[in-house]
Amino acid sequence: MYSVANSTHSTMTTVAKCVYDDFLAPTPLRSARVIIEGRSLYVNPGWLAEFSSFFAAMFFGKNVGEELTLGSEVSYDHFIELLRVVCYCPTRKPITISNVIVVLKMAHYFGMKPVIEKCEDVIVRQANTLDRVKLFQIACAVAEHDRYSPTMTLLIDKLSAMKREELSKLRFSQVPGDVVADVFAAKMKRREMKRKKWCCLL
Repeated sequence: MYSVANSTHSTMTTVAKCVYDDFLAPTPLRSARVIIEGRSLYVNPGWLAEFSSFFAAMFFGKNVGEELTLGSEVSYDHFIELLRVVCYCPTRKPITISNVIVVLKMAHYFGMKPVIEKCEDVIVRQANTLDRVKLFQIACAVAEHDRYSPTMTLLIDKLSAMKREELSKLRFSQVPGDVVADVFAAKMKRREMKRKKWCCLL
């Protein structure tokens, strides 16, 4: 944190200083230039190549150039978030529920399996704490890349436990139809299991 004084009105404004690097300047290790949305970032090519086959090919493949330009499907802010999670800048930014969707999408795009696994671990550990909107948003993100993963199975189970009225308020048009079918199939299975349980008690 740092403060800025306003001499005219004698007030003090407190400004939060970001504790993570912005990757705007090259260093002896961050020698590779990446251009996103017309803006330049400098990264450690060897470090990213350890995580990603995409970067291994781009920085150390046959057609290596002096710089790498990413397409419009990659957001500048989202790429910065990925770098802060993957790189020590000076410390790694933790993956949390607040940034897991962005990090997961970027990790899938660049083929970063260790980062994907970390994201899924965070989702599994926090699944019981998610409200219905966040649960749905994360389910959409996971379904986009791997709808058959154990993480997706867990999310479908959580969604199926919601009341039909709650489910109707969610934007299922954003999710593949087969995922919607999985949710309602799981819901019907829950109902059948509950019915059998009551029958056994009678």
